[in-house]
Amino acid sequence: MKDYSLYSGERQTGVTLDEIRYDHLARYIFAGETIRNIKKRSLSILDVFTGTGYGAFHLGNSLKGTVVVYGIDGSKEAIDFANEHYTLPNIFFCYKLFPFVLPTQAYDAITCFESLEHVEDDDSLLEEIIKSIKPSGLLFISTPNEAIQSLDNNPNKFHIRHYLHKHAIEKITQKGMDLLSWYGQNVYTFVDGYTQGTLLSNQEMDLKKDVEGQFNIYLFQKISKKFAG
Repeated sequence: MKDYSLYSGERQTGVTLDEIRYDHLARYIFAGETIRNIKKRSLSILDVFTGTGYGAFHLGNSLKGTVVVYGIDGSKEAIDFANEHYTLPNIFFCYKLFPFVLPTQAYDAITCFESLEHVEDDDSLLEEIIKSIKPSGLLFISTPNEAIQSLDNNPNKFHIRHYLHKHAIEKITQKGMDLLSWYGQNVYTFVDGYTQGTLLSNQEMDLKKDVEGQFNIYLFQKISKKFAG
């Protein structure tokens, strides 16, 4: 049985952004900087598996009045935490346990960081997410890299699978998305394919373009009318 509790050990529980680990924030910083370049007066963003809401807060705060951000998560405790610590007038949090149904062509951008590996039916989750993106909308997604941090060598009770870089791209592009760019990110010290559990410095956790890391972060765009919803 899955543990959706707030303090399961899988969630960031800092009450301010200063208390959130940098590797998690770096992904949202990248997303925010990219979304800022979209030339629209108003944008709708969905943060899938938002956790305690810090990422949605970063997006809503850094992009200010140009966006409305929605955060959904399968933990009621996490959503309560988000509503207590990470609310803004342009942010809305909601409890949704997958499988859920999302509105069709509703969002200009969706972020889904460190989520696919938690879901048994990852294809269904991806299809629901992609259905909900507007034509030409963006998808930001990250996955643990099986080639560098094998799940067999580095067991994680919360993860069902890790993804090879090539397979992650194929899985998503086959569902109607074009890959725009990708980045690798390292977080832990590793020796011979095994994590030592020690965190790297913030600088070492920065995203590196076109270089595979322990985690890979992808930016896709929905442009095919065939998959517009």
